[in-house]
Amino acid sequence: MSPWALLGIAPTADAAAIRRAYARKLKLTRPDDDPEGFQRLMQARDAALKEAAIMAERSFAEAEPEPQVAPVLAAGEPIAASADQPPVAMEPVEADALPIIIREIGGPDPAATLAPPIARIVVTDESGETSVGSRNGFSLEASERHWRLALELARKAGRLLALGRAPDAELVRLIDACGTLPRGPRQEVEAALIEAAGRELRLPNGAFNRIRVEQVRAIFTGGEAVFGWLRDDTLIHKILGPRDAAAFCLIGQEEDDWKSERRPRLPGSDARVMFAGTRKCLRVFERFRQRGRPAWHFDAVAFLAPMLWTYYYRQTALAFAIIAVLTAAGVLMMAADGLSDATNLAGAGLFLATPLATALLSDRLILWAGARTVTRARRELCYDPKLRSDFLRREGPPRELISLLIFALFSSAFLTAAYVAAYVRLEQAVTALAALMGW
Repeated sequence: MSPWALLGIAPTADAAAIRRAYARKLKLTRPDDDPEGFQRLMQARDAALKEAAIMAERSFAEAEPEPQVAPVLAAGEPIAASADQPPVAMEPVEADALPIIIREIGGPDPAATLAPPIARIVVTDESGETSVGSRNGFSLEASERHWRLALELARKAGRLLALGRAPDAELVRLIDACGTLPRGPRQEVEAALIEAAGRELRLPNGAFNRIRVEQVRAIFTGGEAVFGWLRDDTLIHKILGPRDAAAFCLIGQEEDDWKSERRPRLPGSDARVMFAGTRKCLRVFERFRQRGRPAWHFDAVAFLAPMLWTYYYRQTALAFAIIAVLTAAGVLMMAADGLSDATNLAGAGLFLATPLATALLSDRLILWAGARTVTRARRELCYDPKLRSDFLRREGPPRELISLLIFALFSSAFLTAAYVAAYVRLEQAVTALAALMGW
């Protein structure tokens, strides 16, 4: 489909008409709801502007007057007479002499050389609609009052962040005031916020400044809707450089994921670093990303050895809780007088329900363990990309086999009695059932 059809207008050289059509279509195509349609609309706008520029150049070239070529007169040929001047005959010259060229005096002036383009300015009326005017052949995209407001907001942002911990409410009001500004003036305030907060992220010893990190979180949360940092972080990298810009963007992306309603809070970039060496965890995460929620999946290993499974996947507290519950279930079954005793039934119920719940929640437990690792990185301010990757690779994957064997020996000391009691009660239940059925 042609860009003109997507914009809903006929081909034109008027850039203002193209932008107005783009603005109308943009109200119906939101980037969050239809990212592919938004991308096609942007490409159509850019292509239409390029074609409009070509059409404008072509029309300018066609309107430029053709250079007049002076007549070349042979010897003895008279000059054509004008309305008030009789024809004049040339004196005879030699045959080998050069022709005489008569040029018109006072002909058309040479085309004027265009001056270098001036900065683009956006003109916004009181209703908030953006219109593009033209002065001296250049597009006007902003009025002087927008720049005055932007400079005032930029100075205020610098003063707020220079005082130390700026109040979040003040930052939110300052960022909201940028929402009515056009792109050029808005970037003035955006640059001031990045400069004032991003340059002080690191302390002299290389650690991250906790106060500045909190400020960046507040700025990113309030400014994402206005500045669109998740879609375009070019200005951040241009101002802060690759190292500090990566930290600034990581703080912002983490904060955006933390404020969202997705559970568990596990960013995709961190999950792929943590689970790169564990296929099972990576499959669980991919299922979660495709479905939008953790899947219900029965894990046989988690059912047979729930305490070892949870410890292996870094659920240390849950592993010890399972040991305590199974031990209590074994004590209840041993203390019961018979199969029909309520104490025995309670113990047997705990003994069966604990591994069954672990097996059914296996996918969720893996994701929750990864989310807790990311929370630790967030709490310890691991925002240097390399240090964060090292931390996640070290703390995210399952535990080593040696550690698992040591934990198995430790847990067996507590669970032997519980499993023996469960075996005895199971044997009694099978005998009673056989007698009831007459086997």
